[in-house]
Amino acid sequence: MIWIDLVKNYLADFCTKNLENLEKAYDDEVQLRDWEITAKGKDNVILANKELFSNFETIKIHILNTAYRNKLVFIEFVLELDDEVLNVVDIFNINEQGKIKSIRAYKG
Repeated sequence: MIWIDLVKNYLADFCTKNLENLEKAYDDEVQLRDWEITAKGKDNVILANKELFSNFETIKIHILNTAYRNKLVFIEFVLELDDEVLNVVDIFNINEQGKIKSIRAYKG
C-alpha cells in the first residue's frame, strides 16, 4: 500500500501544481508518456508539467480505482482540466529508492 500512497500524494501535488514536490518524487531518469507527449529525464518531465500547468487554471483528479503489483501502481481516475473531463489510467513504475521511474498515461 505504501506505493499507492506515494502515487496519491504525487497526484495531489500535481493538482496543486507543486513543482517542487513533483521534482522530489521523480527519479533522475524518469520517463513520461501519454497520448500527446513523451518526455525523458527529470528536467524534461518538469518542463512538460510546467507547460500543462500553464495551459489550465484548474486541475482536479477523482480517483476511481487503484491497484498495485510489486513496484507498479495502476490508478484509474477522472481528470478535470478546467472544463475538459477525461477518463484516464496511469501506470506508475517505482524504483528501489521509492522514486517515480516512469509514468504511462492512457486516455479512454
